[in-house]
Amino acid sequence: MTTSKPSKALRLVSWNVNGVRACLAKGMQQTIASLNPDILCLQEIKADAAIMSELVTQNFPNYLLFNSSALKKGYSGVATLVKKDSSLLLEESSSTISKSSNSALALKNSNPDIKFFADEGRFSIIKTNLFLLLNLYIPSGTSGESRQDLKYVFLDHLLNYLKHAQTEALPIIICGDFNICHKPIDIHHPKQAEKQKLTGFLPQERAWIDQLISLGFVDCFRIYAGEIEKVYSWWSYRAAARSKNLGWRIDYFFCSKALA
Repeated sequence: MTTSKPSKALRLVSWNVNGVRACLAKGMQQTIASLNPDILCLQEIKADAAIMSELVTQNFPNYLLFNSSALKKGYSGVATLVKKDSSLLLEESSSTISKSSNSALALKNSNPDIKFFADEGRFSIIKTNLFLLLNLYIPSGTSGESRQDLKYVFLDHLLNYLKHAQTEALPIIICGDFNICHKPIDIHHPKQAEKQKLTGFLPQERAWIDQLISLGFVDCFRIYAGEIEKVYSWWSYRAAARSKNLGWRIDYFFCSKALA
């Protein structure tokens, strides 16, 4: 199988909106209009399928919606919006990776079905004639050990899926909120974070990104920015962290080397 080339450069945008309705009230529509993405990947939408459908129809009528809301109201969820005239020729979409996952990798004698993560709205997968696109909202471990264990289970399933997907002809793009800082350069207080064993900067989490890169995926930001410091994608609401730029880089685009 050979893939066709796009007739023009494609723009992809990933954004953890922390509630799509609240984000729209703060001018999201104008921001997206100025960015004009061919594909918009949203995380933490906190809206069910019916609400998302209505919001996209009202605010982004030129986009097709591929939605993966959480069953729990006002929680998590991802949505992928594809411009109707992008000529990407969408072939299929999915909100499950169970067929190519190995449930035996579940930790601590727990064996959750990957459906659990679909029910939390943690990922969306779409296939175009140019690439496979994964839009992710990887669980956080901030609420305790059990959630941290679930995070590792999700990461194991995801890595297995990617190994399987790489056997296909299409290159792969992975984007979204990973809730992981890869290197000390990606967090404003690496020594403190290591000492406090903060989730999001744990050795096992960081090693997982090393594994992702070892599969042949490239951190797209670092291609263009190099080892630039003090560039982050998330800041706490506390202690004026945003104004002081005390942040974490936990949002990424990774892609196959063929696209890099």
